[in-house]
Amino acid sequence: MSLTERKIRWLIYQVEVSNINSLEVRDWTWRVRVIKYLNPPISPVPVTRPSVPPIPIATKPPAEPVLPQRIEVRSPMVGTFFRAQDPEAKPLVEVGQTIQPGEVLCCIQAMKLMTEVKAEQPGRIAQVVAENGQPVEFGQVLFQLDPVTQ
Repeated sequence: MSLTERKIRWLIYQVEVSNINSLEVRDWTWRVRVIKYLNPPISPVPVTRPSVPPIPIATKPPAEPVLPQRIEVRSPMVGTFFRAQDPEAKPLVEVGQTIQPGEVLCCIQAMKLMTEVKAEQPGRIAQVVAENGQPVEFGQVLFQLDPVTQ
């Protein structure tokens, strides 16, 4: 057996025992390609068409419910966020409460002045995002509201 034949047999063996499906090796004078077939190729079988065309089945995927987008109430200024006008008072609004335009939601204190933040549209309080007594930035989200129809 020649040296080249031993190399080719070794290449075939490597492809058989490994997870690769094909291997190609080139030299200056020769080129060998080894391909492993997982299933031996089969001859094509003639396919006969049925006399009646199949009925197409059109199934429409179920429509996903469209959830209304939440409304964000943002801070109109830099200051300290308070849920009540007085430290001993209960919060002005609670999660789940329905609010109307013009209703006071919270207060922001800046330079010893309290500014009321009022609702601009109706909604239901879904989340209080800001922490009571903590500083807030201009444009920071204070509340998230679920829209409601009047």
